[in-house]
Amino acid sequence: DKTDMVVSPRVAALYHLSDKVAAWGAVNSGFRAPTLTELYRQFSVGAVVTRPNSQLNPERLVGSELGLNVAPAKNLTARLTWFDNRVTDPVSNVTLTATLAQKQNLGKTRIWGVQTDVEYLLGTDWRASGAYLYEEAKVTDGGANAALVGKFLAQVPKHRGSLQLAYNNSKFANVALGVQFVGTQFNDDLNINFIPAATLTAEG
Repeated sequence: DKTDMVVSPRVAALYHLSDKVAAWGAVNSGFRAPTLTELYRQFSVGAVVTRPNSQLNPERLVGSELGLNVAPAKNLTARLTWFDNRVTDPVSNVTLTATLAQKQNLGKTRIWGVQTDVEYLLGTDWRASGAYLYEEAKVTDGGANAALVGKFLAQVPKHRGSLQLAYNNSKFANVALGVQFVGTQFNDDLNINFIPAATLTAEG
């Protein structure tokens, strides 16, 4: 049996620079307990078998954010957010051989980036929006796996973007059409296998 106790405080502040511009910031911490699959269930994807690890520790995060909200026109709003998250004991699929991996706690990772989005109201029912996210997620301390320092986290792309057109009218219908782009990302901890950038996909 294992028990743990974690406090997850958050402090945030918002300041209105004018009636059209507001700045905000936040500092927070959090945690994620290992799942039952990560602790006890072995699984395979293709030819690679991933072993569980009953000795996994919870992931712990300390993060900070700074943001700017701007409304330059009546129906137009734009947001810019910078974030920096530091994770201790992150759970990762660690490659042991070409066909074998195991869930292990790494030492530390850092995930930082910039997110921006713009929204424009077209009358009372239509809304057009676009968003872009730059995110750099790397291992900063591999723990027992020093060779992983500087590697990108698996399945975390640097670039993501989206566009959406939505119609919202409670009397008739709520419909949204969106397209999303996801950049190239690695599929393993060693950054050998990668997933090519996705083509535009529509969602509604």
